[in-house]
Amino acid sequence: MGNYIRAASLGGFEELVRSYEINPIDILKQVGILPSIIREPNSFIDYDRYLNLLNQAAIACNEECFGLKLGARQNIRTIGLIGIYMSRQNTILEALNVAQKYVYLHAEGLIFHVNQLPNQLCELNLVRLNQQNTEMPQKAQLTIGLIQNILKDLIGSTWKPERIKLKQRPLEMNQQLFSEILNCEVEFNANQDAIYFSTEFLDYK
Repeated sequence: MGNYIRAASLGGFEELVRSYEINPIDILKQVGILPSIIREPNSFIDYDRYLNLLNQAAIACNEECFGLKLGARQNIRTIGLIGIYMSRQNTILEALNVAQKYVYLHAEGLIFHVNQLPNQLCELNLVRLNQQNTEMPQKAQLTIGLIQNILKDLIGSTWKPERIKLKQRPLEMNQQLFSEILNCEVEFNANQDAIYFSTEFLDYK
């Protein structure tokens, strides 16, 4: 039995694809996703088809940073009731614990770990699941961008990570865009996809 993800995870997809003068309906149909489901954010999409969609959209738009740009269009509202529940917690740490516990309600194919490191850094490490057990750079980009925006919504608009690690290594001409959108140093070709920020933020209200 496969995993599923809420259709809300495609927020901004149509607009982004159309900005490249590509018809998003064609890409949705190509991977077997009903276009009408985008209008139903609480509906569920097969997770592997969703991953396929991101990959095909990147190819159709000839955009290596497609997931990065899509993630920049999303925020805490993307994850629905989980986001509301997170925002009602007393601290950022408690909010992240809620996300860890209930992320399956938004995306069954995604888990993450929150680790406090010795050097006063918190590591938020992402693990993506898919039946092919292959790396999906577009999904990694999107998830990192979404989580960063969720943290900004919870902590404040001026917050930014200390650094970000990504397993992929984009073309050199695109690397600066990652730093600009994610607003921090980005390490490519890393052994994991992760966000690092000061542990002091875990106690923020």
